[in-house]
Amino acid sequence: MGPGDGVGYEPELEPWLGYPIEFDYGHLPTEETPETLRVSKSKAREAAREFIRTNERPTCLAWQSVLT
Repeated sequence: MGPGDGVGYEPELEPWLGYPIEFDYGHLPTEETPETLRVSKSKAREAAREFIRTNERPTCLAWQSVLT
């Protein structure tokens, strides 16, 4: 969401205790790890509403770069 290359997450949540999950991101397979899968349903909805309202990266999440 928003400019740049990054993943939004809630730092106060524990990492997901499962295997990485692969998503199709614009026809590009994207693997998310337990560290990046840290957003509650309510925070995800809040972030989506904020993005739709502002067309900017939501400020309700912390962001980390996914570039290696």
